[in-house]
Amino acid sequence: MIRVRRILAALLLPLIMANCKTVSAQNLALGQTYTVSKNSNYPAVSADNDHNVLTDGVYTTGQFWQSKTTTGWQFVLRVTITIPLKGIANIDKISFNTARGSSAGVNYPAHAFAFTSTDNTNYSYQGDVTAGADNKPGDYAIHKFVLNNVRQKAAFVKLVIIPNGSFVFCDEIEVSGGGRAGGERQNIAVADLDKSVDRMLATSAQIGKLQMGADMDAQSNLNDVLARSSQKWALSQRRSFNKDLVVTKINEWDKINVPFKPQASADNSFKVATAINGDQYRAFMVTNLSSRPRVMNLSVPAISNARITLYNAGYVLSGKGYDQIADPLLKISDTLSLNSGESKLIFFRITGIRAGTASTSIKVSSAGVATLMPVNVSVSNLTLPDRSSLNAVNWAYLNFPMLTDKREAAANDLKEHGINTMVVPPNVLPYVVNNNFTYYRDYLKNLQGFKKLLIYINFPNKNNYNGTQFMSDDWKNKFLTWYQSLIQNSKDMNFDESQIYLYPYDEVADKELDNFVNFLNWIKSEHPSIKVYATVASTSRWQKIGSMLSLVQIRNTPAMLAAVKGSDKEIWMYDIAPFSESLSPYTYYRLMAWKAFANGVKGIGFWNYADYRNNAGNKALLSNFNGTENTNYSVIYIGPDNKIVSTRRWEAFAQGVQDYQLLDKYALKFGASKARQLAASVADNQDDDSRADKAVAQILLELK
Repeated sequence: MIRVRRILAALLLPLIMANCKTVSAQNLALGQTYTVSKNSNYPAVSADNDHNVLTDGVYTTGQFWQSKTTTGWQFVLRVTITIPLKGIANIDKISFNTARGSSAGVNYPAHAFAFTSTDNTNYSYQGDVTAGADNKPGDYAIHKFVLNNVRQKAAFVKLVIIPNGSFVFCDEIEVSGGGRAGGERQNIAVADLDKSVDRMLATSAQIGKLQMGADMDAQSNLNDVLARSSQKWALSQRRSFNKDLVVTKINEWDKINVPFKPQASADNSFKVATAINGDQYRAFMVTNLSSRPRVMNLSVPAISNARITLYNAGYVLSGKGYDQIADPLLKISDTLSLNSGESKLIFFRITGIRAGTASTSIKVSSAGVATLMPVNVSVSNLTLPDRSSLNAVNWAYLNFPMLTDKREAAANDLKEHGINTMVVPPNVLPYVVNNNFTYYRDYLKNLQGFKKLLIYINFPNKNNYNGTQFMSDDWKNKFLTWYQSLIQNSKDMNFDESQIYLYPYDEVADKELDNFVNFLNWIKSEHPSIKVYATVASTSRWQKIGSMLSLVQIRNTPAMLAAVKGSDKEIWMYDIAPFSESLSPYTYYRLMAWKAFANGVKGIGFWNYADYRNNAGNKALLSNFNGTENTNYSVIYIGPDNKIVSTRRWEAFAQGVQDYQLLDKYALKFGASKARQLAASVADNQDDDSRADKAVAQILLELK
């Protein structure tokens, strides 16, 4: 009997073991309903309204992106899929079944970042499911990517899919149980998961640009890979220079790619020409090609005719292409540290103090080895006035979250950078049917010294005619009472009526044009002393209302500039572009003034001074700036000490305002036509970012 039992046990043991393997490797996602951040939107595949196609156990046969057993997305930046498992279990593998067909524009996903959690509140990163040598373009193929050896206890699996191109498809995701679970800490709050992904994408992009990341696999720590790749890259570059610290002279407005490839230069000197009270900017890169971190010291002896201030242009993550952009300007006290393979942009301002010529050198030293960057400064006897003839505005609302606790500092910063016109936002004004100007008076306390105020009433807000009808006799009387109160309160705060411009509509819509025309006709005929301003973004609207306005600010486009050419109206221009951290300091910001002068335009502007549209109070905090998840328009950041941090872009705009002043003086001596030709020669050659400095040097020389 005992022998029979032993025989049965021997026969059953393989079956028992096989069954155990089946249980331990079961698909814990099978049949589970999941959530997605964006529903499947490719028309030929499943809409997956019930969110079960990816976990139904059915794999696609036939054309992948023509099947209802497949889900697919087009024109999305990322898709997040969260799968609740059948309770807490040990996770061994995560798989993602997808397809490619590069000739049709379909590639495997660039990434499928996997995260696990026991509570769906905090997550830990497990790896990139689609990383590896198989993830490459090619002919049509279906491939099952597998992340092995997860070894984590979890009740939720979250995949963040990053497409490689316009499309991404998947028909099945499996989560295999089994193996021993590790004790990895769940250190990523679910609310911060997208930020973690953004950082990984930026790091991955850097690794790719270094082309030294061949040792990366699906579960690599990207920061470790980046450090190793940077070190390899540094050593590969060192062979060309045979020294640890390389200094490279660059144009101060250049877009700097990461990694920056240092270049040998026969001339590391700077020749600078400026006026008294004028600013010029220069820059150079310092690259650490040693295998270890280095500390460098920077110093510059003072000179008699100018003040030189050194800044480190730090990097931020841009919303365009996950690029690292050298943008915020942090004042250098004495030392900076550089990791192996790292480059830092040293940006310096030269401010003319008194006429004359003087020389000094910026000293860059580390570990007893020094490099000198000679600087020769020539300051002409021409003095730039404190007030610019160029009107400048950037819709700096001092009640924006970035500025509410630093209004005075912001106002001073705006004036220092050439802004002389301020828009008063609607939410500090009483509605037209109300005359309580308390908030307005308080707001104007910080606007002392500005030349013009644009009173943004925002007529489309129906509260401006609550209880009456727009343009009725009753409303007109109330408006005039409101306007007289506005002027009186402005005078009480040291602003004359001549400085006040009504701003009823912003980029007036076609549906509001008739109302605006009626208002303008009434104001023009009955009350000609009232000044009205408007932003105009289309030629058709210009044709309808342009002649009726006191001041017109047009969108900076060739069509609009052509439309207003020859007009007797005072014309300003403005621009607006998202992801401002990625915009060129030179072409977008500095050359705006040159373009204005060349076209006879008397004012410039851009949206915005401090608008960082995120979910954390609209504050561009330098400590956690993330351009990929927000639409940034700001030219400043808020530093760790809660102070305003300038940028290369903001300084470029300020220099453009000074350039306009020099062109004005040049026109007085040589005529407007010659000055406009000079301005056009700069504005029309945007690719030559040294042309403006050459023109400034020419102006200073000829005005001696």
